[in-house]
Amino acid sequence: MLAMLLLRHGNPVSRLELTEGLWAAGKRPDRSEALLGTYASRLRNALGPGTLATLSDGYALHTSTDTLDILQCQELVTLAESERAAGHLHTARTHIAAALSLWRGTPLDGVRGPAARAARTRLTQLHLTLHRTRAELDLDLGDFERAAADLADLVRDRPSREDFRRLQMIALRQLGRIGEALEAYEEYEAVGGRTGPALEELHRDLREAQGDARAAARAHTSVMFRFAEDPVHPDAHTALGRAVALLITEAGLGAREHGLQPRPDGHEVLVKTEDATRRLLTATVGHLQARLWEVPGCPRLLVTFWPATGPDRPDADTLRADLDADDADAVVVVSPALRATLPENASTGAAGTYWRWFQYLSQTVVEESTQNPVRGPLSMPPDGEPPRPAHAHTVVVYRRPDRSLTFTPPDETELTWEYYEVDVRQQSLFIDVGPGARASVRVADPQEAVLHTGLDLTDELTHRLDTEIRRLPTPLDRAELERRLASRPLPGYAVRWHLLEAEPPPSSRGLSFTEALDVAESEDVHALDLTLGMQTRRPPSLADTLATAEAFLLGFDGPLLQLYAGARAARDAARELTELATELRHPDEALSGDPLRAVDTPMEVDIHPLDVLRTFAGHRRLAQPLRECLDAIELRALRTARPTRDADLLIRTLNSTGRPVSVVSDVSPHVVSAHLQNRALAVRAGVHGRSEDPRLLMPNPDALHRALHQPGSPTPHGVLIGSSPAELTAARTTGLPFIGYAPNRRTASRLTDAGARHLVHNLTDLLDALHR
Repeated sequence: MLAMLLLRHGNPVSRLELTEGLWAAGKRPDRSEALLGTYASRLRNALGPGTLATLSDGYALHTSTDTLDILQCQELVTLAESERAAGHLHTARTHIAAALSLWRGTPLDGVRGPAARAARTRLTQLHLTLHRTRAELDLDLGDFERAAADLADLVRDRPSREDFRRLQMIALRQLGRIGEALEAYEEYEAVGGRTGPALEELHRDLREAQGDARAAARAHTSVMFRFAEDPVHPDAHTALGRAVALLITEAGLGAREHGLQPRPDGHEVLVKTEDATRRLLTATVGHLQARLWEVPGCPRLLVTFWPATGPDRPDADTLRADLDADDADAVVVVSPALRATLPENASTGAAGTYWRWFQYLSQTVVEESTQNPVRGPLSMPPDGEPPRPAHAHTVVVYRRPDRSLTFTPPDETELTWEYYEVDVRQQSLFIDVGPGARASVRVADPQEAVLHTGLDLTDELTHRLDTEIRRLPTPLDRAELERRLASRPLPGYAVRWHLLEAEPPPSSRGLSFTEALDVAESEDVHALDLTLGMQTRRPPSLADTLATAEAFLLGFDGPLLQLYAGARAARDAARELTELATELRHPDEALSGDPLRAVDTPMEVDIHPLDVLRTFAGHRRLAQPLRECLDAIELRALRTARPTRDADLLIRTLNSTGRPVSVVSDVSPHVVSAHLQNRALAVRAGVHGRSEDPRLLMPNPDALHRALHQPGSPTPHGVLIGSSPAELTAARTTGLPFIGYAPNRRTASRLTDAGARHLVHNLTDLLDALHR
């Protein structure tokens, strides 16, 4: 009965429908009407008042759409169909995957009755249709490896379904696994599957392609994509196959022009003609660098274009020596017969027996402390034009109102959308744990990196290295440590570890590229993979941080003034807010005995009124009255506020640099503006104070995003000068360097504990650094 009511989505179900759905004809009890009333009473007791409505001729169940999984599933399917029709295949697949994640086992498993049996059949068909749609989208997206893997499970459970078998054969054909595709057809015939015209035509094409692939093996070129070392990541071999399949697609090779075969150490492509070989070579040279980051663990690759019959290709040891000599990530080698197709910059291999060139990952970018490569969320420009990345190495990821992510900008002006800027350059971070290590980190999946925006790379990698060292016995087994580090993926990122034998070089200055290589050689770098272009540098000085900043963001309470005249004034303001919260509290909350969800610190201990507002930021009834009360408290406190010494001079000095200067604060913007007006001061990039939504208080970086993002202009790399751990956390989330203003030991301790690396005890230090 509950299942029938739920599946009607709040619409009435008559007593006759319930009777026919619960009991088969001829098996209905004499007291079916009375039993319906008993079942309804039990449901009402279990679900609570107001849920089950008794109507004149039946019942209706009132539930919200977000509590019923089938409704969520249908909404996701509708979204997927719309996105697919618009050509947004990645987004459509995301919606289908989300719909499939709602399913667990057999629908209505164990529920008896005719209605349950009919619904079970219908829902099972829907479930299978979702699987088919996901496989079709994978094929449309060129993700043949994933489609083949998913379909293998589906045909094992449903061996006689023609649609699953046909899609599996298509995926295997696209991967060049013609023999496996034909075996799949034979298995289908063996279980008595019905073959329609589409499946029979596909079978004929596969038989012809098998003959062409065999001819290709005899006729022309074998292209091997091999790992230089055994990959440590379990998914590396599958991912390499997917990357090679994409290179084949980019080369425009048809199924009859090639065959793709997995090998224990990689994948082999058998190419039929010289023209097809040349196209695959062009695609490999042009796109292999981008594909390297798609293989987990970033293993080094050996790629050889060699006659399918003829002299032996160069051995792996020789090619590994080439990689080591040039600190490269991949080497592409061709036989002398293909020399004419090579670009001019190809170099000669051993004794002129082959020609080669090397592939490198993007040059390392060294940033101060932890540089978060994800900046956002940012508001869409009001003119409707898609935002332009600040640099060529920046990828824009868009977030829809439903929080799903896409690379495709909105078709029309959508101010409710947001976007992120993702820097895909490589970073080199020194990890000061145990023997020491340098980690080369780069965004491999921009959307996944956006989902982990708050990830502190240095902290996370330090924790991982420290954890693995503690798990290993002494003396340290470096090879096992390397294996463990490389086998742990970092969501959205590709990481390559370089363990050091000795201490890092002196930190007095940055190292040049040549010096970095000298240090690596002298310190015997144990690298899982070596990347040309890695540089090492210690965090910059205070003067360097200020000199390289493209914008200055100033905190208010601390750097510019002391808003509350002493700890007691702040404590009194906090007490005023908590008393208001108590006064406005709903009587039911008080009578329930639940404690007031406020700051549980005694008022004798120093507490800031902003902490009270943060506590109630998500409270539907109290958040706005408390915010308005705090506006009045801050305006009153401004009368007795004490300006920070040299703060006026600091603002004028920063303005004189010509770079944007703004004030960012959790204090009311009216209070900040009033203070600047009283001091005859102005800031070029404006005041960005507390918004109307208290949930956006720091450490939420909303105020920082508003200050940095000016519509129509690239987002600058700035620096935040602040006094609180909340400001430090917001800066870290946004990827901004942070300079802490700590006029006393307590503030200095709080900022140091939170991880601040630059502290000044007076503004004179900042002014001196600006003039260096």
